[in-house]
Amino acid sequence: SLLSSVAVSYAFIRNSSSKYLLLTIESLRPDHLSFYTGPRPTSLNLDSLAKESVVFEDAHSVTSWTLASHASIFSGLYPSAHGAVGARSRLDDGVMTLAEILSKAGYETAGFATGPYLGRRHNLNQGFEHYDDSAATVGLSGGAHDDVTTPILEPLVTQFLTSRRNQQTPLFFFASLSFSVSVSVFLCLSVSLSLCL
Repeated sequence: SLLSSVAVSYAFIRNSSSKYLLLTIESLRPDHLSFYTGPRPTSLNLDSLAKESVVFEDAHSVTSWTLASHASIFSGLYPSAHGAVGARSRLDDGVMTLAEILSKAGYETAGFATGPYLGRRHNLNQGFEHYDDSAATVGLSGGAHDDVTTPILEPLVTQFLTSRRNQQTPLFFFASLSFSVSVSVFLCLSVSLSLCL
């Protein structure tokens, strides 16, 4: 039954010392990533990360825009069930998120958001012990993608990862990157993560 599956999963998570990284990149197509498409080296830093990660080869988003798709990723629910479907929507407090489940299991939970639809006002921070959405407010005056937010994110992530209270504590780490990810910024972010994950 579903309930016993959840109980077994919870017991496994609770007894694990794993570190989980959930990285989302706005508007990035898999056919432009060499670890999906083959020999043309288009994404060397992501290729390195992919070698040490679980890579889903047939994953699809349930919707095409940031707020609803991230609410689905965090909750495991379709947009019609979680309700965060409009520009002014927010994830209901009653919706259980992955961060809440992992936090209750003893994980340190940290999220770093870029883009206005990942800001706290949409309640996607629910369950995260540390949630920095300061980069998510960049560009609000002119539009969702007026500014490149990823360079702002790198020092925030580095500071958090290097100052963690206990490096041995299991960690669930989420970061969203804007669609204009520069190679140097991703390299810096990759180095920061590899030092601490």
